[in-house]
Amino acid sequence: MSTKQMTGPLHRAVRKFEEKSSQLTLEEWSERRYRNVFENTGTAMVIFAPDMTISMTNSEFEKLAGYSRKEAEGKLNWKDLVDKHDLEKLKAYLFENQSEEERPREFEFRLKDKHGQIKDIFLKVGTIPGMDENVASIMDVTDRKRAEEALKTSEEKYRQLVIHAPAGIYEVDFVNQKFITVNDVMCEYTGYSREEFLSLSPFDILTEDSKKRFLERMSKVLAGEPVPETVEYEIRGKGGRKFWVILNAKLVYQDGMPKGAAVVVYDITERKM
Repeated sequence: MSTKQMTGPLHRAVRKFEEKSSQLTLEEWSERRYRNVFENTGTAMVIFAPDMTISMTNSEFEKLAGYSRKEAEGKLNWKDLVDKHDLEKLKAYLFENQSEEERPREFEFRLKDKHGQIKDIFLKVGTIPGMDENVASIMDVTDRKRAEEALKTSEEKYRQLVIHAPAGIYEVDFVNQKFITVNDVMCEYTGYSREEFLSLSPFDILTEDSKKRFLERMSKVLAGEPVPETVEYEIRGKGGRKFWVILNAKLVYQDGMPKGAAVVVYDITERKM
């Protein structure tokens, strides 16, 4: 007998059973769908309780932290993972008495994996509606942080070299006709303070003959003709004092056109006399 042929209480009972079965199937399908997203998102993810105990993890978390699901779920606590210097900061971020809108949802900290290796982590946290639990995505940014630190170290090293080099050094922007950086020796050569020098145009420190030589040189560069890296100019310093320098200029190009130069300067006045 089909459902359509049924009548009365039996028909209603069967329909109710079918609707319940259909709803149960939908819930099961929905759970599988979201579990699949949680598992295959490509990012380490965890769900954790207010006491910071981790209740659920995915395979990316296993790779990141070194703990299996069996070792982590229901057993591992954030305090076991977070470097001791960052633990209080993390607790404050997650559980301070702040409104939902005011509470930070992303921050960085150091994570200690199962093998004791420290990793730099970027964490984003969200509260699961209707539940006391939070869901967090965890990204390993160790390589990025190391690269940033190496870059800062390198920049500081070369900044110190430029500042204390026994020669004048400056960078010039041809497009905007201004100096970008200058070191102490170049300021000593010209008599200008750093602020004064950086407010000048490159033409402001050249004598009339040197301006002509500079323009001739740039015309050749624009025409694609080779020019020597070194050139001699007569400079006019603060107060009108004139002196001779030899410049070693390394041109900087953009879209095939010279946009500026990094220049090393030596005072050769005594040699010219």
